[in-house]
Amino acid sequence: MSNNNQIIAGIDEAGRGPLFGPVVACAVIFNEKIDITEIKDSKKISASKRQKVYDKLIQENINYKIGIVNANEIDEINILNATKKAMLLAVNNLSIRPYKLLIDGNQLIKTSINQEAVVKGDQKVAEISAASIIAKVKRDKIIESYNKIYPMFQLSKHKGYGTKLHFDLLNKYGPSEIHRQTFKPVSGMINSNDMKKHESMPIIRFGINLINKGFNLKELTINEVFSVIKYFNFDKTIYVLSLNKIRKDSVILNFIETIKEKDSVNKVRIDVIYSDDFSKNPKIKYSCKIY
Repeated sequence: MSNNNQIIAGIDEAGRGPLFGPVVACAVIFNEKIDITEIKDSKKISASKRQKVYDKLIQENINYKIGIVNANEIDEINILNATKKAMLLAVNNLSIRPYKLLIDGNQLIKTSINQEAVVKGDQKVAEISAASIIAKVKRDKIIESYNKIYPMFQLSKHKGYGTKLHFDLLNKYGPSEIHRQTFKPVSGMINSNDMKKHESMPIIRFGINLINKGFNLKELTINEVFSVIKYFNFDKTIYVLSLNKIRKDSVILNFIETIKEKDSVNKVRIDVIYSDDFSKNPKIKYSCKIY
């Protein structure tokens, strides 16, 4: 775009309706004219097609940023205000200040930037359609990480929405702390002792904290000897081990040998937390690098 007066940002969100997880908003600016023939509202295309369009979109000359508001804050300020906050975060994160915002729906946000609400904008405005797709893919990735934390809820199948399967599993296991406690039927449910025990595990606490920091979990394994999370940070593979401090050295040495045999990446880091650290934010007690 030649000057600031022509810069338009499209805004949309994903995750207003689910019982579980955050609401995610995206702000998108097209820096030049791009092929928009495949850009459609994310709700109207399959997950595989959406991923392909997303992969193509982020390779284009666009400027986009994400805003995320988690379930706890949704409960505190309500979903409408949380959605507006996520949108504002996305806009404020942009490296370019747009001249005008085109926002999907009928609500505006608190900003001095010129803005317009566009009902069904995800079907009318390419920038909003792009924002819809990116927000949906980003949220789905977050839910996939939570699926490793809470496999009992089978989140991959419903993404946290209020399906019959989700209701049945909620009745069986009780809600997690990532469920929206003010949403029905979650608001009328009691957290089970088994769920509280699961969420008190250091590896689970650490995993939730990683997701809150924006990391995607690739693996989470829990067993009697030790538990492990695998995630990526740029070009580095990181394993987080939760283990008994008395058996630390032997377990780490054996794990390092296993990693050397199966992991072909150039950079690996192992972080260790202790299995008796039941604080809200378990601390890394030991760290080593493998090259």
